[in-house]
Amino acid sequence: MVSQTQIRDLRVDEADLVANFFNQQWRPNHIFYRRRDLLLWQYYDNPYARQFSSGLTFKGAFSSQGLVGVFGYMPFALNRCGRGGFGCHLSAWWVHPEHRRGPLAMGLLHELQHRMNFDACLAGINTPVAEKLYERLSWVVLRCIPRLVLPVDKDSFLRLGDPADNAITAEILSRSQSGPEMASESTESGMEVEELNGYQRLRELGWDDFYWKQIAPAQMGPARETEYLIWRYARIPIFYYQAFIALRKGEVRGLLVFRLEQVRDQEERVVRIMDLVAGPGAAAPLIRAVVEVARREKAAMADFFHTSPTYLEAFHACGFVDTPDSSGEAYGYPHLFQPLDHARRRLNCSWWIRGLDLRTPQARNDFAITKGDYEFDRPN
Repeated sequence: MVSQTQIRDLRVDEADLVANFFNQQWRPNHIFYRRRDLLLWQYYDNPYARQFSSGLTFKGAFSSQGLVGVFGYMPFALNRCGRGGFGCHLSAWWVHPEHRRGPLAMGLLHELQHRMNFDACLAGINTPVAEKLYERLSWVVLRCIPRLVLPVDKDSFLRLGDPADNAITAEILSRSQSGPEMASESTESGMEVEELNGYQRLRELGWDDFYWKQIAPAQMGPARETEYLIWRYARIPIFYYQAFIALRKGEVRGLLVFRLEQVRDQEERVVRIMDLVAGPGAAAPLIRAVVEVARREKAAMADFFHTSPTYLEAFHACGFVDTPDSSGEAYGYPHLFQPLDHARRRLNCSWWIRGLDLRTPQARNDFAITKGDYEFDRPN
């Protein structure tokens, strides 16, 4: 309770209330207003949701005026350097203007950050106001998620660039072309890459055992469990995600997830790499496989967003280059293509981890998220 305001999870039969909120307060004709199935996928069908809510994972604050505040959340299994737990993705933090001078906004945050006992909170696509607030609360604030880009088709790449920033587009193209040649051989003998035909196959390959024993101890962030991967990439009601797996002597050694995106109202296409989880020697072969797809499909470029430097060397070896501008707080090449958008120049995120000094390099460098996490990858 916050000063005569009741905070509770919304019921499934209140999905229309959530959809209308996004349409009226967030953005007219928002994707959650147009696609109720996507809304329910994110806030109800999440594989970890029932451990925290019998309804939608969407907090609503009600007063005599009706709905006066909201905070959406999506639980996830947390990997904390090999130890399990739970975290939540935060979204759509909003308070009615008449209640913004009171404690309601912080009450909604406290409800999720502390009362529900999550071990971590991750907030993405923050508004400037929220971003500054998280910074005052000593969260890790990343104003521009690192992004790697590989120009594939020169002419298409130039056409998608901002006409007002031709120099930046040309500079990215030049750095990519002058980079190291993509190696033709695997860095680990016997590594094979093949297309993943159905995410259920990960169970047969013993993916969770591989992930928790060989990948998780060196990272923090949303756990790449089989259950999560099936929900995130096979059950989402929009987009079609393809994947490659790396195998050595029949044992799984890595996974790369991507999708081919058609730029709205234009002929160009781009390849979006969503996830990369790889053991020693597996990253480069997986990256080369998706680059071959990009070339075959004559895509303008391929890109990958990440917060951890784990696979940076492999991407650079395959010709990818970093794209932030000189400030480090904006991209020098568009990242939204539905439709092509030159105005929004960055993708940010913030996070909090219980019991960890967030000023340490570990808090920033070991927390691994990509554009595939949370709601980063959806129509703009």
